[in-house]
Amino acid sequence: MYRSLGGSQGRCGRVQKISSPTEFDPRHNSVISDYNSVISDCNSVISYYNSVISDYNSVISDYNSVIADYNSVISDYNIVISDYNSVMSDYNSVISDYNSVISDYNSVISD
Repeated sequence: MYRSLGGSQGRCGRVQKISSPTEFDPRHNSVISDYNSVISDCNSVISYYNSVISDYNSVISDYNSVIADYNSVISDYNIVISDYNSVMSDYNSVISDYNSVISDYNSVISD
């Protein structure tokens, strides 16, 4: 009593209203009208859920963008930490050299 629109649509495909063939008893028109009303309601629900799915996909896309930005920030943070560690290593070398100079100075003074 219904026809799919445009090929295979699966269980949730849109369907179109039908009109009663001429060989139908006119008393069946109310059943056909009720059926067409249910089909129209189903199409409205399908349209609503397609909208919800579209919104969901948009949220997922935004989420993926946020995750990409977060990963970029973490990468930059790791570079800064690496640079900091390098500076601290240089600082420790300078302090070590300074301590050696102080030790040599103290040796010279005590002689």
